[in-house]
Amino acid sequence: DMPHGWVASDFIRATLDLFAYERESDHAIVLAAGIAPGWLDEGGIAVENLRTPYGLLSYTLRRDGGRVALRLAITSGLPPGGFVFVWPGDKPPRSASINGRPARFSGAELHIRALPASVLVEGR
Repeated sequence: DMPHGWVASDFIRATLDLFAYERESDHAIVLAAGIAPGWLDEGGIAVENLRTPYGLLSYTLRRDGGRVALRLAITSGLPPGGFVFVWPGDKPPRSASINGRPARFSGAELHIRALPASVLVEGR
């Protein structure tokens, strides 16, 4: 890797992409695409002030009984493609809500277009 450091930077970028990355096709920020379902059972995850092209991103993702709760905020505003939460389970969820309103998954993706966002997902 010496003297360039590009391999180390690729490892760091890949690790950050587990939690959030910008999808080039629609400029959405994809959340939790690399998260293992078991991580939610161990107290969940928290991302705080992750730099994105659209500001500092913070979110928590936790299992609460039979539900998964996502709380999401960003400092500067909604990305052009919004946010996409990728369901970490192997079975599709029963139902979801964003800020108390019913929402639908498209495959394993839930599109979020309002901030701040409080998402509740009922698992199978």
